[in-house]
Amino acid sequence: MKKRTYLSALTVLCAVGAFAGCKPRADGFTKIQHPALSSNVEANEVEWNDGEPFGLAKDVFRNVASLTEMDQDQVCFEIVLSGFDDDSAADLARAGFVLYVDGERYTPKVEQLVSPQASVHRGKKTEWETVDTGRSEAVCVDGTKNSQGQIVQCTKWQENAITETRSYDVPVDYKVVQGSGQACFETKGKVNPAEAEHVLLEITNAKSERTSAFWGVQYKATTRLRWDLLGDVPETVGKQWGGFGGTKVAKGLKPSDRTSEEPEADEAAAAAAEADEEEAEITTVGLKACDDYVKAMVSCSEKMPAAAGKAMRDGARQSAESFKTMAENKATKKSAEAACKQAAQSLKQNPACK
Repeated sequence: MKKRTYLSALTVLCAVGAFAGCKPRADGFTKIQHPALSSNVEANEVEWNDGEPFGLAKDVFRNVASLTEMDQDQVCFEIVLSGFDDDSAADLARAGFVLYVDGERYTPKVEQLVSPQASVHRGKKTEWETVDTGRSEAVCVDGTKNSQGQIVQCTKWQENAITETRSYDVPVDYKVVQGSGQACFETKGKVNPAEAEHVLLEITNAKSERTSAFWGVQYKATTRLRWDLLGDVPETVGKQWGGFGGTKVAKGLKPSDRTSEEPEADEAAAAAAEADEEEAEITTVGLKACDDYVKAMVSCSEKMPAAAGKAMRDGARQSAESFKTMAENKATKKSAEAACKQAAQSLKQNPACK
């Protein structure tokens, strides 16, 4: 027996109503031990992208902030920004940062430690299609109505096909841009570290201002990241506390307090061996433009400080693997070559590579 239903205008409204007045905002939260107890900031990261966006791994596309240092004069964070296509999406100078410590507002001094680096990675996008199920239903479209306009006795029926909306993933190559650095907020003695309880960092990315295609409303997405400092705070704190939280890209790039003593011979040899091993693991793409680009990244990494150089070599390795996958596919081989040439031009503009 065919199912009989009444056609309701609310069906369409319910489908799109969720978008009304939508102002996307990413929120993150973490609890860490109060640094006044350990005279250090324990490792912490707050990520604000959703899982693995567009099927990209977290080490490829990640937005992260880490509380790294805090004393009565300043509060510092390590920041990693990722974006698509446009280098400005990973430029810390183009992003807005505001800090609140127990409600007091501060603005930062920003330093870009790793310039925006572009690489191509295989991800996915979701396609939707509406298909006919081969079934149908009888829908009442006219009849006797009551005083409220509701059909109480149907006089005309219409046969409508029953459809389903299905989704499927399609492989797509994305140009991902990633950069990192630090944001330090001068508190000028207004913060007593031993008494601080809540730290709130607001980030507005330069690329987050959009206009809704459906509603025509402009909105700006703001990321709110909060740290709660837990534990009983001692009455007296022997010394100022600070330290390094640690993000994968930016960790260790902040100038260290260590002395400039030369490393022991065995330590230097181990570091050199590790660097050689890392370089040997980089895949050969098989396209001259791409292999030249990867070699240029490796060459640039040798001119950087150790931590920044390692980040650059890791990027070279990931880029080589992505371009090799594209080069092995006839449909994307030309795209890979064009992307490599474009990336090589961008790399030449990096002051650290000159």
